[in-house]
Amino acid sequence: MTQAAALSRALDALQTLDDPDPRWGDVLEGFRQCVGGDSARLLMFGGDGELLLVQREGGDAQADSDYAAHFHAHDFLLPLARGSGAGVWNDSAEALTAAALDRNVFYVDFLCRHRIRQVVAHTAVDGLRTLALSVQRSQPRGGMRAVVESAATRQFTATLARALQERQACAVQAWASLDACFSAYGEALLLVTPSGVVLHLSALAREWLGRHTALVLRGGRLQHPDAHAQDVLLDALRRSTRQRTPVCLALPGMQGAVDRLELVRADDGLSLAGERLALVRLGRRGAGPAAAPELLALAFGLTLAEARVLAALVQGQRAADIAERHKVRITTVRTQIAGLLAKMDCTRQSELVLKACTAI
Repeated sequence: MTQAAALSRALDALQTLDDPDPRWGDVLEGFRQCVGGDSARLLMFGGDGELLLVQREGGDAQADSDYAAHFHAHDFLLPLARGSGAGVWNDSAEALTAAALDRNVFYVDFLCRHRIRQVVAHTAVDGLRTLALSVQRSQPRGGMRAVVESAATRQFTATLARALQERQACAVQAWASLDACFSAYGEALLLVTPSGVVLHLSALAREWLGRHTALVLRGGRLQHPDAHAQDVLLDALRRSTRQRTPVCLALPGMQGAVDRLELVRADDGLSLAGERLALVRLGRRGAGPAAAPELLALAFGLTLAEARVLAALVQGQRAADIAERHKVRITTVRTQIAGLLAKMDCTRQSELVLKACTAI
């Protein structure tokens, strides 16, 4: 296919970004023809360097797998792209000297292994998410400025920028409609990446986080103060973006309450380029299961006395509080807690609470 034909198809395909199945393959082929390379890729990263999306036209599928599994964390072009603003170009041949390239793990262990000697990348979006298009070359060449300033490349990048702005505007409108719908029912809503970076949150979610729930927004990420609960949350986020069925989650809340969440893969209309995101619905906090030790006993095969201790732990009570309330020695309560840890295969009290919250 000639460059003119590929460019024409790419410009036409850029008008389909709002379609359910955008023609990114044609877009990438047009970019490859304009810039010149053996293959082209679309890459998207979250604000913390999390890889959200890889699409390619041509090249080695194994390279994508290796990049996603490990080497994206070592990509020396990413720090140059993030924070530099949309429209910036980067060339691996100019980013590092030849001597530095020969010592660079990304270049030696990844690029060279896949017979790539040069990468030229264009940052199309730079914000909470960074979206870049790149071409890969097996034979390095100079003259990047002439390519970037060519009429064909300028036409492509200008059309790409407009198309992405329109796509972003549609995604924002879709989020606003969804937010209004759920807020009317008193439910908070968040749009989150698989690693917990919050892209959008409703006014209700902003009001609740940290005030009415144990979950907080810290550094732009959804976090739980308990490390084990945080691990469970992140696992649920990842699972929800890989399946079409909702993931229901209960986490220890504030003052003995339970934070109940429902996570589901977000519709592509909320994404920028089809990246997988999680829609998190946070309902009003529920009471802990202190009034139902019988249910805990049935769920975990506990004695009623052990279940009462577990219910009290979920309510946020300490061993001394439980001992005082039930008029027993604190050593007795500690022995019961040790027995609960063994029976429920836990190593910490926070794990006991998390399991109890999930079961009820």
